[in-house]
Amino acid sequence: MLAAVLPYAIAMVAIALALSLARLLIGPDVPDRILALDTLTINAIALIMLAGIHWETTTFFEAATFSGLSFR
Repeated sequence: MLAAVLPYAIAMVAIALALSLARLLIGPDVPDRILALDTLTINAIALIMLAGIHWETTTFFEAATFSGLSFR
């Protein structure tokens, strides 16, 4: 079941990353760009977690935890 759903989850997070990047680049105001950068980091952490689930390794979970702590 997880193997069937995981590609869709990765695709959705990748789309969210692309939309956040677009908002970061063309955001009309500075607060919009700040929120886009925050959303971009959260989506990147989610993508790292999904990659860890896909490749069944705990190294990605440690990397996601480290990047989550270092960006805050």
